[in-house]
Amino acid sequence: MLSRRQMLAGLAASASLGHSSLARAQVAFPVGTQLIPPLAGPEHLEMPSFQFEPSAEAPQLSNDMKNTDLASMTAKAPLTQAGLPAHRGLWLVNYDTNEEIKTVFWKEGVYDKPAYSQLCHMLRDWREKVTMAMDPKLFHLLWAIQHRIGFEQPIIITSGFRTKKTNDMLRDEGSAINSLHMHSQASDIVVNKVPAETIAKYAKAIGIGGIGKYRNFTHVDTGEIRSWVG
Repeated sequence: MLSRRQMLAGLAASASLGHSSLARAQVAFPVGTQLIPPLAGPEHLEMPSFQFEPSAEAPQLSNDMKNTDLASMTAKAPLTQAGLPAHRGLWLVNYDTNEEIKTVFWKEGVYDKPAYSQLCHMLRDWREKVTMAMDPKLFHLLWAIQHRIGFEQPIIITSGFRTKKTNDMLRDEGSAINSLHMHSQASDIVVNKVPAETIAKYAKAIGIGGIGKYRNFTHVDTGEIRSWVG
């Protein structure tokens, strides 16, 4: 049986683009310089938290939003005091379940609770069928990364929340004993056509949480500021 590390390596080697192409798409590193839209204003985010427990069943959201809608909404959004767009949406794909979502989770300081719940469902422990309330700051961090790369590609989630059982199972793959994945504060991500090293640089520039740079994915979390190479 393939290890998870081997499966993630397959992201870079896969050449097939079928029905699940977004999650399984080839990670093709671009040749030369790729134009990336910069964040507007200071390199930090307003990330208010709120107390909200997602329901066991994630609400069904309409899936007719396009990535161009997210880009247009972001471009036209009013700005926060930090000079950043005040409307924030995400385009996520779950690598293991092939689920996809495009949704707006925050507008001018107000969370859309159904959208937040659906995002938590996307980052659930699919092995144990456990959904937890994710740290809202994590979604702002993912949004900042996606804003940096534009909305041309989804952020592929290769790991979100983990139960202790799942985390223990992944110990051979390098999971920390007290991983922030178990505390709903971390996600491992891939962006098609953007090297993991580039994603790590963008995340580190934001100045929030931990950044782990691996060969085939990038770990981001909302814990203490730190960085490492896996």
